[in-house]
Amino acid sequence: MKNILMMWLPSVAFMACDNRQPYYDEDGVVTVSGISVSEEIGNIGGATVEITGSGFGEEATALVVMFGNQNASVLSASDTSLTVEVPHGPVGGGAVDIRVGNAGGQDVLEGGYVYAIPGNGIESVYGDGSTANQIAYVAVANDMMSCYGGTTGGLNGCETFALTGEAGIEGRSEGLEIVYPGADAPYSLGKSGFANDYDFSWNQWNVTTNSFDVISFDDENAVEDYRLDIGEFSLKNDSNSGSWCANLPSLATFVYNGEDAYVPSETNSVTGALVYPELADAGYYFESASVTPPGDLTDNLTAGNGCQDDSKLYQLDELQFCQTDEYQKGLTRSYAAEWPVAQNFFMGQTANGQLSPEVPVSVQLDIAAANISQEIVLPPFAKFSDTVGEDAEIWAAMGFPSECPDNDDNIGTTSTDNVFNWTWEPIDWQADCSSSDGSNGVCVEVPDGIKGVNSYVKVSVSYLSFSWMGGEGVTQYASITVPDNNNFDVETGLSSLGLPTWVMYSFPTAQNS
Repeated sequence: MKNILMMWLPSVAFMACDNRQPYYDEDGVVTVSGISVSEEIGNIGGATVEITGSGFGEEATALVVMFGNQNASVLSASDTSLTVEVPHGPVGGGAVDIRVGNAGGQDVLEGGYVYAIPGNGIESVYGDGSTANQIAYVAVANDMMSCYGGTTGGLNGCETFALTGEAGIEGRSEGLEIVYPGADAPYSLGKSGFANDYDFSWNQWNVTTNSFDVISFDDENAVEDYRLDIGEFSLKNDSNSGSWCANLPSLATFVYNGEDAYVPSETNSVTGALVYPELADAGYYFESASVTPPGDLTDNLTAGNGCQDDSKLYQLDELQFCQTDEYQKGLTRSYAAEWPVAQNFFMGQTANGQLSPEVPVSVQLDIAAANISQEIVLPPFAKFSDTVGEDAEIWAAMGFPSECPDNDDNIGTTSTDNVFNWTWEPIDWQADCSSSDGSNGVCVEVPDGIKGVNSYVKVSVSYLSFSWMGGEGVTQYASITVPDNNNFDVETGLSSLGLPTWVMYSFPTAQNS
């Protein structure tokens, strides 16, 4: 958020000859007429394209080229042609404007470049799940069954590793009065919001040293005045029941920095004697200390029929969204999910009535201010197994096989051999699952009122070297996003995705340790 200080000065006249010219002439000298490649599959960027027009000038450093709200790198320039590197695009994909400017003027090629992703340029898995003309979103990240959070789930490789704490469920929501270009991701979790920091390298591995940080100007501040007041709203899961007394004090740590031994210094102005000499030996000396309340979010602090004084009561069948806080801003109109609870909200009932995240989960989204009351059926969490190694179920890889891969048994490792080969059961989205035999994956019914569904799998590899002084060099990053039914095998009923050795060779100094 920006705080702008406006100062009104007394009336003072400064007289001088003003030879200044406006930044741009009314007609301008820059025109943009076309681009050599107008579309890519995904939103990674990185392609080299040619922009044609006139009035560009010969100096690449004197030009600004933008795709949507991202700066493109200008590699070379002539007065009628620019060679540029395409920047990454919005997570929602779609068409963006191309803007070229220099000291003489600017021009726009409207909708000049398209980033095609699922639901916006690539056909949806079910229905028409278009993200075009989006003005609102509700995004929830369920990391209960992942290494990001919820480590009590006991997943292989996640027992001692978490990024978002024990709760593991986070969410964010906003609504705008306007249609905003690229209106999704990332101001919460790196997973949702209005902006551009999430990448889709569709159906191909991409290796980069660019971490795809948030866009080049304050995008969130640009739209905050257009946010809608949605009011409090919730997701409800009737499969859950009961209540939870959250151990909120466990989230806080109280720190006392300590101070030197107290030495009385105030004296009587007449006698010069100490005013409070007895305080010299009063023991006003404490070392620095920190206090963390006991327990964590796995503690249910019940007391009789209610909760202990320091805890807060939550109903397990309702995930409430509340307006977020922001410094010096009383009405943010931005919403976050509140779930400091160790139990997974997203669980359905099995055939024998037990709660489990391994079955489809029906939730109800209620937003009264938007007149929305919609059932949504979510798939069970995905289980990934590695067929190169020990065929164990894994969510995150903490090391690599000790032997070089040889998937085709040609007694040698080539760039196409896989270090890992993950398999999983895909989701078969249908309006009615009564006749499904499960041969196309786990059938999940799409309720009435749902316009479309997109489901896909993303794998990312990040590498950063550390020494005793901290991080070394530049973070390297590789990723791929594939359809949920990628390489589907009708005999096994599993989809698959391999991590080829050439990707790992792109991290030349990485070690298996």
